[in-house]
Amino acid sequence: MMKLVIKKKGSLKDLKEIISGLCNFTGFIKLNDYKLFYRNSELIYSTYKGNNVDVKTILRNLGEYFEIQLFKCDDDVIDDIIQLEIRGSLDDNINKKYGSEFYSSKTAYVDDYTNNTNNKDNFNKNNKNNNKNNIGNFNGINNNIFNNIKTENLLEFIKYDDIKEYIGTGIYKVELISKKYKEDKGILIFKNGEEFASVYFSTKSGKLLFGKKALGKIKTMFAVSVVYGMIDKISSHKLNEFIEKYPDSILKIVVSLNKLIENIKDRTYKEITNDALSNILTKKPSFIEIDSNKMYIVSKDNEVKYAFYKDYDGDKSYRHIKNYCIFNSVVFKIYPISEEEYKLFREYRNNKVKND
Repeated sequence: MMKLVIKKKGSLKDLKEIISGLCNFTGFIKLNDYKLFYRNSELIYSTYKGNNVDVKTILRNLGEYFEIQLFKCDDDVIDDIIQLEIRGSLDDNINKKYGSEFYSSKTAYVDDYTNNTNNKDNFNKNNKNNNKNNIGNFNGINNNIFNNIKTENLLEFIKYDDIKEYIGTGIYKVELISKKYKEDKGILIFKNGEEFASVYFSTKSGKLLFGKKALGKIKTMFAVSVVYGMIDKISSHKLNEFIEKYPDSILKIVVSLNKLIENIKDRTYKEITNDALSNILTKKPSFIEIDSNKMYIVSKDNEVKYAFYKDYDGDKSYRHIKNYCIFNSVVFKIYPISEEEYKLFREYRNNKVKND
């Protein structure tokens, strides 16, 4: 009828992260004596001790920390569960199913979600005693980080592929530190299960590496030591901030032009309206979208290097784009790209523009 998915102590921030990560979720979230009921990730009812109450009242009265318990159920039983709550018998059903220990204050994660290979949002699958709230934050490449973190509260990885046991769909930030060589630190970004970006930093040598070189160095960490780590699911906004801070960290994992364009367009851009095409070309590498009309150019050294439109080659695409810009009022969206991203376009040699 219902399945306990998550049980933990948390704050409003933790609750918001859980709610924002719900995907096609039907069930309810129990917050002390409050409950939020969902169908297909949409809130349909909220209660306090069986009585209907609005969400604002719930958030106002939760306090700084509270118990978060998430139950999943099938669509066809959620209405019956709400009726149990209205009659005041839902808590009795929970107690019968999960026992009195369910109401204890001990924080734990329940692994029902992680057994589904399509949903691995519970990172502590083999670390039930890890309380994420006590871990702290790596803060990128903070030199003093290791002194501020209790290693028993971190995940422990024996080999590199162990990380992927905790990675599901979406965007994940993995922060790593060598057990033996505490000066070695790394950050990996996974997007939909694949490595998307990497940064390596040594506090001993001051060496800072990005992209493929960083990934190679991070993998070397596992060859000489156990590696501690922590994993967070992050938003697209956080990913954009990371890429803007470390643009050269992006790895070559793009397998298609559409995927490459999608990754680039998933960040901030500069918009220019009603200007000549020749005036908006950039010295540093950039990806330029014309009128959101599936017309694209790649610019560098104030020249058009690549052009994309329909199935045309680069020169024919560029001629079409130039004519379009002459006869129309155009909106240009300019996305800055790194040198590593620029090199990815080499795969599309047919779209290279000849600048005679």
